[in-house]
Amino acid sequence: MSDATIRPAERGDIAAVGGIYAEAVKNGTATFETHPPDEAEMARRLHALLKGNYPYLVGELDGVVAGYAYAGPFHARPAYRWTVEDSIISRRHSSAAAWVGSCSRASLPMPSCAGSVR
Repeated sequence: MSDATIRPAERGDIAAVGGIYAEAVKNGTATFETHPPDEAEMARRLHALLKGNYPYLVGELDGVVAGYAYAGPFHARPAYRWTVEDSIISRRHSSAAAWVGSCSRASLPMPSCAGSVR
């Protein structure tokens, strides 16, 4: 049986998260990006979400990052301040894909602003 863990993302996870995201950019359409961002950009994005008090989690299987999930602002306009957009991305063709998605969505805490909706 696999050892599964969901935990807050750390700066040391950037290479794994960036690799998973790069695969999603290259082989999918859900990211709306045409070129994978480099590690510096992925680190900037992580830092910006954490600085804004948004959650950023990684899902591990047997100690290996199998996917990640985060929530962030939906739009910058003031009327959207209580609305967040969430993303869950897992390794392609991984047996962890379904597990990471369901567990991350269930575990993804919303920002500290009361009344947030996703």
